[in-house]
Amino acid sequence: MKYLDTSAFVKHYRNNEEGSAIVHKLIEDMEDGKEEVISSFLVVGETVSVFDKWTRYKFVSSDECVELVKKFIKDVKELSDNGTLILEPMSTSTITNCLDLITKHHLSLNDAVHLG
Repeated sequence: MKYLDTSAFVKHYRNNEEGSAIVHKLIEDMEDGKEEVISSFLVVGETVSVFDKWTRYKFVSSDECVELVKKFIKDVKELSDNGTLILEPMSTSTITNCLDLITKHHLSLNDAVHLG
């Protein structure tokens, strides 16, 4: 089983980015049931936030952003439904358990949650 964080996941939606071919292959393997991936549920909100940022920076139009969000949500649902994407829930204990990572390694909460 592999772990996929937000920065890796969004590469699937931006073809010219370094590493996107690797992520495309991983997601294709997930769709075929050959690979399982785990991530934090945080990846959903973070990914939509990235798409919104792309719109603000004019990398994509507002209409393209809407389509990216729809495709992403559809992909997450399909991969979750077929059991190849496991999204770990966030809870108070998840965040509490990450506090040492934040202070010891000077991480953001989001990065600490993914690492934790």
